[in-house]
Order: sequence, then structure tokens, then C-alpha cells
Amino acid sequence: MYLLYVDESGVADPSPSQTSHYVALGLAVHVGTWFALTRRVKQLKRLYALEGDVEKLELHAAWLCRPYWEQDQIPGFADLSRKARYDAVMALRYEHQLRGWPHIPVKKVKAEKKDFRKTEPFVHLTLGERRALYLKALSLIGEHRRGITLFGEALDKSALPSSVHAAHEAFSRLIDRFEVFLKNHEENPWGIVVVDRDEAHSSQYAELLARFQQRDHSQGGVDRVIEAPFFLDSRSNSGVQVADLCVYALRRYLENGEEEPFRCIFSKFFRMPSGLCGLRHFTNPGCSCLICAEPSAKIKRMRRRPGAHLSEIAGWTKEEGDPREGPP
Repeated sequence: MYLLYVDESGVADPSPSQTSHYVALGLAVHVGTWFALTRRVKQLKRLYALEGDVEKLELHAAWLCRPYWEQDQIPGFADLSRKARYDAVMALRYEHQLRGWPHIPVKKVKAEKKDFRKTEPFVHLTLGERRALYLKALSLIGEHRRGITLFGEALDKSALPSSVHAAHEAFSRLIDRFEVFLKNHEENPWGIVVVDRDEAHSSQYAELLARFQQRDHSQGGVDRVIEAPFFLDSRSNSGVQVADLCVYALRRYLENGEEEPFRCIFSKFFRMPSGLCGLRHFTNPGCSCLICAEPSAKIKRMRRRPGAHLSEIAGWTKEEGDPREGPP
């Protein structure tokens, strides 16, 4: 059996004002390697957690990779011990709460409270150390020998038809590729989907997966992915946390050209003898990214009864050819 940890990055809204891409990613972990992966992630965390408090150090790319303004205001911050760094940052934050919060809008106070809460486990690490942790966690996935496979769907919103809902489309394609992987696996395993319970689209994922499973799946649809999605707290689950790092690396590569993190995991995306199958970059013609430059596997998808094809549920109705050619 494989557990597919699903996460997303970017904004599904068609407006490109915040993010140009919407990306969904699935980290498939064989149950036989689950303990090994969890152990390796905890060992890595232990190197960076303050006083070895591994459970408090939740890997989340958006909080790991951003600069913290307080650290720039502390002289010789990098030369301090980790405990001294933590104490100095928390002292600055306490002072800011007393002097600043009474004079700023409530909405901004709430945003800063969330920022403080999410970044507190990392304030004892310099930006360089946090980035090193980020890259090492990605390399941990990329170098894992067996039992881990990645799937991804990256949608350039400027190229997406207005009738297509980005989140629905990305999730349906992700499940479709996971299904192909399971059906072509020598062990003929089952698959279960796992989602962070704080995921913005979690309820929609459950509804979509139920619809896929209830259709005439014996004609080529979803019949290896079983059960409803499981919703877990990311704070206590290594698979969900690592999926977050991977989906962030994929989106940042496509939007910002950050190639080093993406290269750490690119080899783990599902491939068949005929080419790349587990990752698609849907964008305008002429893209020269690593994804679009690699030959893509062609998979013949059989139609279900009228109105029941997986891609039709998401808004597209024709059979899937080269995944870089856009909506079939």
C-alpha cells in the first residue's frame, strides 16, 4: 500500500496578482518505508531543533525560507549560541507587542501573531541555516532509495481556460497519475490519500475523490485509490511536512527560477519507460523548463460512460495525450 501525502502551493484564484502558478503535489510513500522516512526526518530535525525539541520544529517552507526582521537588528546574531539567539529574538518581539501593537490595526496584529507563532521554532537559526535545513530535507527525499515517488501538477494560470477550476483540475490529474502508477506497479498495491487538515481545499478533495471512486471506474478510472482522504495535523506528521517542502520547491522553480531545490527532487517524479508521467507543467507554448524539456509518457485513457470521465469532472472532456500540450 502507498500513502499519498497531498499538498498545494499558490493561489487557485485566476488572478495572477499573488502567484502565477497553482501547484498540487503528491508524495507517495510505501508503507514499508514509512518508518525509515519518519526516522530520517526526525534525525534531520534533531540537528536544527532548539535543545533537541523535534516535535516543535514543524517543517514548513514558507516560514523556513523567509528573512526574520528581528535577526537583522541583533548585533552579531550569527555568533551567538542558539539559545542566546532565541532569547534575543523573543525579547525584541515582546517589546514590539508592548509598544507597537496598541497602535496598529487589529488585522495587522492578528497577522503578526500568526507570523510569530509559526516562526518561533526557527528563530534560533540564521537564514543560511534554515535554507540548509530546507535543502537537506529535499535531498533526503531525492536520495531515498526505494518506496518514495512524487506526482505533481503545475498550472500556469495565464494559460488555463476560464472554465477550469485550478484546484479541482490539479487534484484530479494528480489522482489520475497516482492511479496509473498503482496499476503499473509490480505489487499491484492500493493507495490512500492523506491531506493536511488545515488544507484550504480539504473538503473539496474529499468530495472529488468520492465522485471519482463512485463512477464507472472499471473502464479505466479510479479503482486502486481506496477510502476517503485522511486528514492529519501537519505538526505531527513527517510526510505532510515534507510534501509541503516539495510543492514549494516546484512552484518556486517555475515562478522564480530557483533551480537548486527543485533539482533535489526532480528525479523522484514518476516516470515510465516512454518518459515523464508523474509531473506536468501546463503553460503557454515555448516553455523551456526542465519539465517541458523532458519527453513525456503517452498514456491511453479509456472513456467511461458519457459524463463520467475523470477529466470531464474537472472541466476537460477529451482523452489525455502529451500532458504538456494543454487540455486535450
